[in-house]
Amino acid sequence: KESIIEKTCFLEEEKKTHEKLRKEIEVQHKRYDAILKRLHCQVNKLQANRRQWQWNIQQLEKTAAELRKCIGMQE
Repeated sequence: KESIIEKTCFLEEEKKTHEKLRKEIEVQHKRYDAILKRLHCQVNKLQANRRQWQWNIQQLEKTAAELRKCIGMQE
């Protein structure tokens, strides 16, 4: 009879440990999801900045070409 009680206590402890680990894993998943979301936002922002820089460079190249053309006409 004591053996059954011991096993029952052991199983209860195992259940508690399992539940605690499950909650910790859930918290870690939420933490990782938040980190992943933040990283996605950073990547999107960097990609937008890169597109803006490329557009700015194209505009400057157009302006430079027009200025070269004007200088060429004056000579």
